Amino acid sequence: MNSRPKLFPLIKKHSYKIPNKAELLILGILSLYKLPFEYTGQGTYVIGNKIPDFVSIKNKQIIELFGKHWHPDAKEGVQRTQFFKSAGFDTLIIYDTELTARNLGHVVNKILNFVKKRQVDSENL
Repeated sequence: MNSRPKLFPLIKKHSYKIPNKAELLILGILSLYKLPFEYTGQGTYVIGNKIPDFVSIKNKQIIELFGKHWHPDAKEGVQRTQFFKSAGFDTLIIYDTELTARNLGHVVNKILNFVKKRQVDSENL
C-alpha cells in the first residue's frame, strides 16, 4: 500500500513551521562554520514518517534539537537515532538545555566533532 496519503498530513502540519530561537541558534552555528546542513524541521525532508530538524544529505547526517516541550522522554532520542541509522544516517542530538551562553562553545565542538567523525569514517572506507 502506498504510504504517501499517511505522510501528507504530517508534512502539511509542519509546512508553515519556521525555526524557533534554539533552531535559529543552531542554524547560525552551521552557517558560521559553513557546514552542509539544511533546516528541514518544516517538513522539506521526511525519512519514513519522521521529520529531522537539520539534514546533511551529502554526509548522511542529521542533527536533532530536543526540547522539554516536544521531546520530554529520553528514550525517544534512542529510538529516533536507531530509526535514522536504519535509513543510513548518523544522528547528533542537542538538547535545548545545552544552548546557554556558558555552554555554547561545547555545542559548537560537539557539532564540529560530529561532522569531522563522519569525514574520517568516510576516508577510512
